[in-house]
Order: sequence, then structure tokens, then C-alpha cells
Amino acid sequence: LKIDTDEYSGIVIDNYFKAMELGKNEAIERFPRLLELIERYPANGPHFKSKAKSFGPTWMYIRWIPQMVAILDNPIAEYVFPALYQIAKIYPKALYYAFSISYEHYMAVYDTLERQAQKRVSKIAAAVKSELMGRFILELRRLTNPEHLVVGLIDLLQDAINNGDIDKNFVKVNYHTFEQLLMNPNSNKDLGSIPKDFAILHSSFFLDLFGRNGSKLNKLNTRTMQRLKKYYQDHIKEKNKSSKPDNQLMSYSPFLAEFQGIELDEDLEIPGQYTGYRMPHPEEHVKVVNFDQRLLVLSSQRKPKRLRIHGSDERDHNFLVKGGEDLRLDQRIEQLFVTMNDILHGNPYCARHNVTIRTYKVVPMATDVGMIEWVNDTLPLQACLNSIEPRISAKARNGYVDLITRYHGDPRLTSSYNKMYNTERDRIVTHFHKCQSVIRADLLREYFLRLAASPEAFLHIRDDFVHSLSATSISGYILGIGDRHLENFLVDLNSGQLIPIDFGHAFGSATELLPVAELIPFRLTRQLTSVCEPIGIAGMLETPMIQILQTFQENKNTLLNSMDVFIKEPLLDWRKIAMREAKRQSRFIFSFLKAPESGGSTAELTSDNSGSGQSSGTRGASSSRNNTSTGSRNSSSTTLDQEIAWYPQQKLETARNKLSLENPGYTMAQSVLRNSLLKGFHSQIEKVAKGEPEYNIRARVGEKCASVQEQVRCLIDLATDPALLGRTYSGWSPTL
Repeated sequence: LKIDTDEYSGIVIDNYFKAMELGKNEAIERFPRLLELIERYPANGPHFKSKAKSFGPTWMYIRWIPQMVAILDNPIAEYVFPALYQIAKIYPKALYYAFSISYEHYMAVYDTLERQAQKRVSKIAAAVKSELMGRFILELRRLTNPEHLVVGLIDLLQDAINNGDIDKNFVKVNYHTFEQLLMNPNSNKDLGSIPKDFAILHSSFFLDLFGRNGSKLNKLNTRTMQRLKKYYQDHIKEKNKSSKPDNQLMSYSPFLAEFQGIELDEDLEIPGQYTGYRMPHPEEHVKVVNFDQRLLVLSSQRKPKRLRIHGSDERDHNFLVKGGEDLRLDQRIEQLFVTMNDILHGNPYCARHNVTIRTYKVVPMATDVGMIEWVNDTLPLQACLNSIEPRISAKARNGYVDLITRYHGDPRLTSSYNKMYNTERDRIVTHFHKCQSVIRADLLREYFLRLAASPEAFLHIRDDFVHSLSATSISGYILGIGDRHLENFLVDLNSGQLIPIDFGHAFGSATELLPVAELIPFRLTRQLTSVCEPIGIAGMLETPMIQILQTFQENKNTLLNSMDVFIKEPLLDWRKIAMREAKRQSRFIFSFLKAPESGGSTAELTSDNSGSGQSSGTRGASSSRNNTSTGSRNSSSTTLDQEIAWYPQQKLETARNKLSLENPGYTMAQSVLRNSLLKGFHSQIEKVAKGEPEYNIRARVGEKCASVQEQVRCLIDLATDPALLGRTYSGWSPTL
């Protein structure tokens, strides 16, 4: 039977729009598939355009705004534009932040865009224009510490040198923003005391290097960058290490400190109210009245700040403002968690036991700033353990580091960890258990006992913790989420639920890109498993994990469709973001040895086998797409288009295999082989990942598991194997 694909795709388009108008959630979920359909069968583009233009409930497009604004320079943009323009006219504030991010990209390559693409971008920009929202983004940038703004400038200028396609005017506009944030202390009335002090000390250097209003940027070269980097290292980074954080909003942004919404003609809505899951009513949205004068400055690398907003609903709304980071990755992961929760709600066991992944709002506003909903009544997992035994993290890490130093070399060098794969299993396991023996196994269990008002309350807390741990673990494995150190989990102080946060590494990047590859599928260390005692892992964790994984496998088409949309998003290069994260974290080399209570990513290590003397986390980390590394493949023989097509396809294939009973040990071993930084260690690491039949169930199973139960047991075996934990990066705190 020969199918007329054009006719068939036209029928699909018709019926999807009908189903959406009838409120069918599955049709709304799969709307991006229509975008793929008209890309594959462009003859139906005009038909899609007609349907999209006449479609009534425009709000149903809202959750897919990031994907739609990302294709305005794509050949199918002329068909999608009417739908996007409808949103711009009816719900401009729903579109503003997502469009602002894509607008940065379009301005960077504006001269290379076709004339029609330029017109589309300009028309949307005019429709959503808001001076107040633009000013709000600028003022949120002021909450980023000056030294981190300089790092952002260095990245931008380095990209401009590496990538000849970046528009020179775009560079000047961004430098002008930098000047607004940190320069001209005498004439700039918008500077708080912190940026003003910085400007007094350093603006003369930037003026000399780049000229007034960036007049010398046209002569930007490698020598200029060397001067800038040296000045940053000697005069900015080192000077700011000992400075105490200021918690006064006025010190950063007088505009936000003095803001009074009632005095303005335009309302500023509290971010995150356009979810796309129901029709929005902007007139009912909570508006910003003013901002609390005190900030809470967190101690992590980029010093993010909690900003308290006083809303028109007479309630306080807390957000974490993160500068110097692209939060789109976190936002997409949270969206995938929402899809996963929808799937879990259909499982009777999960519905009965309230098995869900705790989510929160993430609002990217630019590629270097965004807001995250503050989850009240929570503590980082590390803080919970420290409250029972102070400085336990430092104690655990120091013992572990001492053993690495004694037997394998400097723990700050990647080879010290990778050489451990040449060491026999018994020796590694003995060392690991020796490190664990000096630490109580039940610190988290003790914390929950103190949290509970009665024995019955403890049982409820334990159940909620176990179910959230199961959901977080299985979902994290499917999505390839790594870097799960103790600071990347929050504990709900009311329910005991575990909340995953900070997704700098997703889709296996922690295994494939970091110089010390993560082989652990999810965190299931002793402090977590001790909460299950005396029943144990088999009695408490296996059943919910089996139910969750089985439900995901039964709905894998829906899940893979959603993942496909996000992974293939044109302007969201997962690999590039992960490598940039590794690069930025590597600037804090050795910090885990100096800051006893901080968690850490493997990206903080120094590579001693690269031959170049540069930090291993920086390899291929340029944000220029033309410089994107291709892992184990030869980047010089790979075109840009091939790279863009290959990488997401390979990620989807890995996820599909996980949802098709593939042995986790085999999955992990295959991922390691794609890590080009591990040359010379591939075979040893692959062997450890697959395990040994004498000790590991995963080694007694073939490439494919016989059942979901067997796959879960292999996952637990992989996550709790002391032969792997004993070779894991110390900042991950494997002994806890």
C-alpha cells in the first residue's frame, strides 16, 4: 500500500488542531510534532499556516513558545509566524522573556539572516516591546557580582574572536550593557555602591583597553584578550576572594530598591504565571508592588541572590536570581519533569502513594540571567547532614582525599582518579569502606527522626522521602542528569520529600564530557539508603522504582516525543551548555580543598594529560557552534549541520535504550567510550562499569534485561557498587 505522505500529513495537521480546540491534552503536548511535520513535508506548510492563523485558543501555544521563537530564521518560519504573532498581540508578556533570549542570537547573526527573517524578528520585537520589562532584566543583571560580569564579558569577546559570524554591532551593544552595569562611576546614577566601587577601581583599565563607548572593539585580537584575562586574574578575581557579601538591595540596584509599582504606567507581573496549561487572564495576574530591601546571598560559586517580591496579592514571592548562567537547560528539565508527572499520575500505585517529582518554576530572561522559584521550608541535603554532625562533609572528603593522595597521586589531577581504574577491585573497596567506617551511617535518618513530632510522623516522612527518591532517581537516569552532589538536592522540612535542583549536566554529559566521568546512574549512597532501614533497599525502594520505570516504558513514545522537542531545539545546544558549565566551574580549580563545606562538580579538576596545560573542562567549550567538540569523533571532519543532527539523535537513542530494558552497566560503558578526555583509560573504565559476575548482578545479565525488575536491580547495583563509588570524585561525597 503506497501512502501519499503529503495528503496523510495534511490529515494529521487537520485533526491535531481539531483535538486541540476540543481541549485534548495529548494533542497540545504533541504540537511540536506538527512543526517537524511541515519541516519534513513543506508542501503542507501553507495548510498549517492557515490552520494556525484561524485557531481560537491561542494560549495553547504558550508552553511551546521557546521552540517557536527559536525557528524564526528557519525555512518553515513563514508558516509558524502567524501563530507566534497571535501570541505577541494577545499575550505579549508571555512571549517577552523567551523572545528576548532568541533575540540575542538573532542580533548576533543579524547580517547573515535573510530579509524576511529580519522582518519577522523585528515585527515580533515591536509587538512585545516593554521598556519596563527590559529595564527589569537589566537591573536583575546588576545583582550579579562584578567579577562574574567580567567573566561574562571575557566569554563574549572570546566567542567574537573564535566565531567570525558574530555581528560586530552585537558585540558593541553587549559591551554597552557592560558599561551600564559597571562603568562611569561619576555620571551613572543607576550604580549601587558595589558596582560603583568596582568602577572607581577598574573602569580606567577597560576605557584604555576598549576605548570610550567601545571604540577600540573593532581592533579586538588575541593580544587584547590576553591583557584582559591577566588583569582579571591579578586584579579582580584575587581581590574579590576575601570580600564579604553585601545583602542590601540598594548596594546593587537603586532602581529595584526604590521601585514602586503603583507609580508606573505599566504593570510589572511577577514572572512565571504563563504556564500554558490553562488559559491565562493577565488582568488577574499578581503584579510587583515593590521589592524587599534585604537579599539573601548564597555561598555557591556565582553568589546567586534570593530576591523577595511583595505582590499585589499581599503575599511575598521569593525567587533566586542567578546571573552568569543560561537557565534554559533547567527550565526544559523542569518541563520534562512535568510531563513525567502527568505520566505517573496514570499509574494506580503512583497515584495512591503520591509518587511525583517535585518541580518549581524556572524563568530564563536572557542567556546570562534568570529567576528560579524559591522553594520555602527546605534545606540542602548537605546542610541536613551537617546539622547532625557539623563539618561531616569536610571530614568525609578529607579522609577520602588522603587515601587518593597516598595511593594514586594529587587528587586535583584527573589522572589520579582515572589511574584508580588500573587498581584491583579489592583494594579500592577496602579503601572506600575504611573511609566510610569513620562516619555514622544514619545521619539523615537521625535528621528525619528529629524532624518528626511522633513515631507515626516519622513513618510518613520516611515514605514520602523514599517515594520522592525513587521518582527522582529513575527520572534522572532516563534524562541522564549528573553532578548529583549533596548541594544539588533540597529536603522539604515538612514532608521529607527530596527535590532535585541545578541541572548543569543532563543527557549524559557528566559521563561523556567531564575529565572524571560519572558512572553512577543516580545518588543512592549510604546516608540515603540508611533511611530505609531496617526494611532495606529491596523492601522499600525496589517496588516504587519498578512501578515508575515500568510506567515510563509503557509511555515511552510520549516521553521520547517530549525529549525530542527539547533536545533538537535549534538555539539550545545541550552539549555546548554542558561544556560551558564545565569550563566555568574549572575557574574555581582547587576550591574544593579550600572550602571545606562546599559541594563540587568534577569540572573543578585540572587535567594533567591534555598536553596543553589548559583546564580539561575548557576543551571545546567555546560557545561558538563552529568550535563545538564532537566527543570521540573527529571534529575536523564533521560539518556543523552533521554535528547538530548527530548529537541529539544519539541522546534520544540512549534514552530509548534505557526505556527498552537495556542493561544500565552496558549503557554506562557505551557512554564512557564517547568521552574523548579518557583516552588511554577507556577499556579499564568500561570493564568497571560493566562489573564483575562474582559481585554484580549487572555483570550476570546480558546487554538487555529480562524484565523491569531485573533492570531496576541492575540500576541499584550500579548506584551502590563500592568499586565505582571508591573511584568517584571527592567533591561528589561518595562516602556520604
